[in-house]
Amino acid sequence: MENSSQNKQLKKPQKSTQAKKLRYKITIDRNGLSERDRGIVRYALQSKSPKDAIRRSELLLQKHKDREIRIPYFAKLFLKALAISAENDLGDLDV
Repeated sequence: MENSSQNKQLKKPQKSTQAKKLRYKITIDRNGLSERDRGIVRYALQSKSPKDAIRRSELLLQKHKDREIRIPYFAKLFLKALAISAENDLGDLDV
């Protein structure tokens, strides 16, 4: 009886047959931004891949830093969260 319980603990979890939803997509879908903020970061919301999300987020943040555009506080937090989520997705895909 002890062997069967030990074997159950040693088994690796089965991968689900459904594709795992990427974190950056969840961040985009559940952004919680106001309509005004969403309009400002619309370019980043249209990202098609984690690498694209990082590129778009960094581009918008750089434009804000160079004072080309003004990004409100919550929109800036969203862009940083999107970049972090996309970086985690890229790390998971490499493994």
